[in-house]
Amino acid sequence: MNQQAVLDQVTSLLRDALSNSVAGIYLHGSMAMGGFNPAQSDIDILVIIGEKQPIEIYKGIALKLIQLEDEMKLVKGFELSIVLKTYADQFEYPTPFEFHYSSFHKEKYRTDENYLCGSYQDPDLAAHFMITYHRGVVLFGKPIKSIIKPVDKHFYMDSIVSQCLVRYTDERNSLNLNQEQLINFLNYMKREIDSEQSPTKA
Repeated sequence: MNQQAVLDQVTSLLRDALSNSVAGIYLHGSMAMGGFNPAQSDIDILVIIGEKQPIEIYKGIALKLIQLEDEMKLVKGFELSIVLKTYADQFEYPTPFEFHYSSFHKEKYRTDENYLCGSYQDPDLAAHFMITYHRGVVLFGKPIKSIIKPVDKHFYMDSIVSQCLVRYTDERNSLNLNQEQLINFLNYMKREIDSEQSPTKA
């Protein structure tokens, strides 16, 4: 798989659909951090927009993502959330989002023209914002740290724990699917502990 070709196409798709509303399109997760496995990994994207868009825009994005996944034969495909810039400026937990797409929702978007995953709150976004802030890649728009503020570490911790608990409860063997997030969490906590234990410099 040509990763750059996939990223170029999805970025173009989002820019065309959302036009001047886009503040930033950011890659996070395994592809941003160099651990991407085409057979197992999602392509994680966070989109920040300035204002709400018509529902038809979001539905159109979902159908175009499906088409792109099919054309490029992506195994896991995209996990993508669109969030208003208001919540990047003043983070809320759980975080409201405008639109979400992932493999879980793919067939619903494909078969139900009225389906939309949006206008809810998602605790997972605290982890997505945290990873984007520290390890994300700009696909389009302003630098990450000019758009996204640091997330309170307690929100991040709760987000990771919530994801693990929900997924492990739903699917007993799903702990392996969370190894990357657990490693990110542990590495973050290690850095926090090391920082707190470091002697204060004069």
